[in-house]
Amino acid sequence: MTDTVQGNSTGDRRVSDAYRWTQLAIGVGAMVMIANYQYGWTFFVPDIQKKFGWDRASIQWAFTLFRAVRNLAGADRGLVCR
Repeated sequence: MTDTVQGNSTGDRRVSDAYRWTQLAIGVGAMVMIANYQYGWTFFVPDIQKKFGWDRASIQWAFTLFRAVRNLAGADRGLVCR
């Protein structure tokens, strides 16, 4: 199955299934790579507390801000990739 992608050029392009599956595999791989950091985060909190003297709430707020900025920064990608 192939679909036509409307382009700004003179003709339409065909997008193959292999290309779509490749995009999906790369996306899943990227999500797995970042998920390791997210789930492993609690492993690093005690070391950060010891090294910098921060309380757990401050460290968790920093992580929350990281997640929020990362997610909001990705929200416009659908518009950019159109």
